[in-house]
Amino acid sequence: MDLILTIFLLVFLTQLVSWVGTAVLQDLVFSLHQRVFYGAKATEQRRLKTSILTAKKELSEISAQDQFAKWAKLRRKMDKELADLEKLSTSIREWFQPLQSHSER
Repeated sequence: MDLILTIFLLVFLTQLVSWVGTAVLQDLVFSLHQRVFYGAKATEQRRLKTSILTAKKELSEISAQDQFAKWAKLRRKMDKELADLEKLSTSIREWFQPLQSHSER
């Protein structure tokens, strides 16, 4: 009975992988790994994204000619947050790169 169950589970898993696709499963594993091992970084990444979107919205509402000082200050803040987000995203993606290159072989 155990042998039949084991064979069934193995066949089921291989069919599931072929049906869902390896890219989807890799993305799922990556997001799970990111939440478990990079929880603080993922939270910081979401906070930066939210802050950048808020700053972009404010920038679109401000006239660069009429309120240049406010616009420039907000633009510098947004540029700094974009650089921080890029640095953080690069450090998080370092783990995912070997998985992608391995699956392309």
